Amino acid sequence: MTSNKPILSQNTLDEQLQSGFKVNNLKDIKVVLMSNIPLFVLLAVFIIVLYGNGLGGQFLTADDIPGIVNNPRVQDLQASLKTWELEAIYPAVLFKLFGMTPIPYHIISLILHIINTILVFVFVFTLFGKKTATISSFIFAAHPVNSEAVLWVSAYGYLFLALITFLIITSYTLYKRTTDIRYLYFSAGVFAASLVFYRKPWVLVVPIMVFLIDRLMFEDKLHLKKIKDHFLYWVPAVIYSAVWLVGQYAFRVTSLETLYYMDQSTQTPYLNRVLYTFLMTAKLFIFPSALTIYHEGEDVKSLALFTILTAIATILIGYVTISFLIKSYKDKSKKYLRTIAICIMMIYISILPSFSPKVLVWSSAERYLYPASVFFAVIVAIVLIKLDNKYKNLGVLLGIILTLYSVKVILRTNEWKNSKNLWIATQKISPYSYRVYNNLGDVYAQEKNYPEAIRNFQISLKLSPGFADAVHNLGYTYYEMGNIDLAKQYFVKSLDMNPLLFQSHYKLGVIEYQQMNFDVAHAHFVKALEINAEYEPARYAIDLINQVRLNNMKSLTAPK
Repeated sequence: MTSNKPILSQNTLDEQLQSGFKVNNLKDIKVVLMSNIPLFVLLAVFIIVLYGNGLGGQFLTADDIPGIVNNPRVQDLQASLKTWELEAIYPAVLFKLFGMTPIPYHIISLILHIINTILVFVFVFTLFGKKTATISSFIFAAHPVNSEAVLWVSAYGYLFLALITFLIITSYTLYKRTTDIRYLYFSAGVFAASLVFYRKPWVLVVPIMVFLIDRLMFEDKLHLKKIKDHFLYWVPAVIYSAVWLVGQYAFRVTSLETLYYMDQSTQTPYLNRVLYTFLMTAKLFIFPSALTIYHEGEDVKSLALFTILTAIATILIGYVTISFLIKSYKDKSKKYLRTIAICIMMIYISILPSFSPKVLVWSSAERYLYPASVFFAVIVAIVLIKLDNKYKNLGVLLGIILTLYSVKVILRTNEWKNSKNLWIATQKISPYSYRVYNNLGDVYAQEKNYPEAIRNFQISLKLSPGFADAVHNLGYTYYEMGNIDLAKQYFVKSLDMNPLLFQSHYKLGVIEYQQMNFDVAHAHFVKALEINAEYEPARYAIDLINQVRLNNMKSLTAPK
């Protein structure tokens, strides 16, 4: 493919969308990157200003502490390397280099967001030119829905997912623009590597995205000869699904039931979940004001009315998408409508796991939308440019949007600073979430504000009577208060509700140890290890009991 058009073409948006922006070879890409270094620096500074306050954020009770701080595998680099899994190796490497501190996580998350933003620019530039790419990259950098992925230590996997996704679709787009087969092989190679080292099923949506970009943005007709390119993605995807995904599917269902008390039989009907996901995705992108880690516990007065309203929103989204596609094919001068329709489709394709008939992920979560936000950014950019063509108000509108986004993100950085800030902010947005009150109770218990801790645990149980974690936490709070009898009652009750709650077995073992009932204590510690073989406190406690028995001693220092 050859072209005499300059790299930084000043074509109008409509001309670019009709003819395709021309990037002809590797040299052109180098020119694009080098000529836009000042813009990349500006984007990096902009992101640092937005998220700099979050660099001092602590490890949070929201997965950070159980998944990283108290995870023995994180402190065993060799064991983590043996998993061949990026999400296991990454925290182990950081621990090896820096110890158990959240600062490196926040710095790398910030760097990843900067890299992803630059990739967004290259991807959009390759398709539509510099103006659209510049606006899109700033919208992506500042959109508040991305703040959860950037600020939450445990959400680093979604930053990696976006990096993988952008590398794949950008490389494929470059292949279509240049016909240089190396871009196709690189794109397919990144996808295959992601199946081995990233492994999360989310990457399976990327070949669908590639196919739609190819069919709807580059080709008007289906050419069978060109379909063969996509086998480079679909063959490893099928192998991955057959070899690994089937077993992980069953494991995910079981873990959701035991760890998160997600009873599949009592979940919201599938139709309502689908409609809710459609509505919340659109709402979070268009009106990102009510941000929360728990999009759950909606106070629905009438399920019928809720169904009707969410169905209307979903039908409206579908109508806009289909009508835009039809109009763009009828009138070639309106190809921008096709681009908007494709971007809407891409947003929902990127969160396909949320539409699983069996509940495998949450119906709505901001971190899921991080890779999708590039497509919303393109929609905003196209709308702004079209308005500017008519009203010449691009700078004002973009400035207003970025100002509103920036204020929200900066405020959000303070909410993610520590657990107490997070859960208080979450409770305001999600007042009917049983999990938020359990986490608030944890915060107050750590502050030794036991009455407030108990009150929040009780609210959690009122909202979800089967939530065994809150029962365990009540037992632990009473244990800390010195009411051992009541503590035992709650620990036993929590195990009746969830027999896999190894923490309750451990605390019962500690109580029995302190009461010199070593045989009973030993049984509880063994049971805790049977449930969680990596739970080192239980192993240490068993060693203590063995020392007591070996030396015929009455007691040693009690485990905690």
